[in-house]
Amino acid sequence: MRTLLSGAVALAFVASSAGTRAADFDHHLKVTIDTAVFGYYAAETPPVLTIKSGERVKIDTVSLSGIPDDPETFYREQGISTDNAAIQDIIALKSEAKKRNLTLRGPLTGPIAVEGAEPGDTLEVRVLSLKFRANYGINSTRPGGTGPLSDLVPRPWQQVYRIDPARHRAIFSPTIEMPLQPHLGQMGVAPPAEMGRLRSGPPTMVHGGNFDLREITVGSSLYLPVSVKGGIFTTGDPHALQGNGEVTGFTIECNIEGILQFIVHKATGLKVPRIETPTHYIAIGIHDELDGAMRAATLEAQAFLKEKEGMDFFTSYSFLSMGADFCVTRALKPGQMIHVMIPKSHFLAHKNTYWYRPPSPGIAALATP
Repeated sequence: MRTLLSGAVALAFVASSAGTRAADFDHHLKVTIDTAVFGYYAAETPPVLTIKSGERVKIDTVSLSGIPDDPETFYREQGISTDNAAIQDIIALKSEAKKRNLTLRGPLTGPIAVEGAEPGDTLEVRVLSLKFRANYGINSTRPGGTGPLSDLVPRPWQQVYRIDPARHRAIFSPTIEMPLQPHLGQMGVAPPAEMGRLRSGPPTMVHGGNFDLREITVGSSLYLPVSVKGGIFTTGDPHALQGNGEVTGFTIECNIEGILQFIVHKATGLKVPRIETPTHYIAIGIHDELDGAMRAATLEAQAFLKEKEGMDFFTSYSFLSMGADFCVTRALKPGQMIHVMIPKSHFLAHKNTYWYRPPSPGIAALATP
């Protein structure tokens, strides 16, 4: 069995000040009013790009968080040059939305359909490269928001922060800097058709979506259960960095170019998204209350340990109490989330195996990169 980080992912897992070294790609999907979905995931959304399993797509993403309807004035007042591809994308989106009388909410680039992906399959999304498209980001909060202190927030507030990719730092203040942790907060597939449109604010354990999980970065794989033909994948909500919890409801929302590789694994029967990094397996739990999210995450981590090691209830419960870390990913309602960090180093004989073993010999990825 090949290891997860062999081939293209291992070669691409090279950190640099701009996020990662550039990786090769087969398609380039730009973000426009016609190549983005605004605020929802749905089976009915037609793909703007169809690819083969194993292909790599360079995807442009932008954040409209904190950007007013007159973006050029905003950037001028902030001293940010508009001679930048991402900012030109934002200006074009705002202009075209005004012409079409559209409300723009959380642009997700896509959807992308992957040939051969059918319900019951798993879509693996490998993060090969992440690169900042502009050297600023915005953090904000508002009354009545989703964070734990939203009832105490007296007025809308936001702050523009400078990003320094060359030094891999976000400039919080003259005396405080934070290391950059680029990731795409939104990565999901279409839910089953009978669920209709799911708004993109909260994630679910069916389609993924707004994970806000910084570990889904270069060198990691996200595994998503396929519910409709082609998968119908979209991504966006680019983040420069994030603290677990994301308590204001936002982090440093920015603009990122990502190169993602899509691989179909046949007939896995995966029901809940899972994540694999070079060093950890990650299980998740999502619920509108943290207690419920904690319970769901524990059950999902136990299910993984049963699949991987054949552990029974008590053995897996003991393992998780001793050797796993439970982290609050999102302290936001709805869709609070816990993720479980399970170190690969615990498994002496299986350090770099997949999450999933093929159900029978000869059934694995449609394309092996």
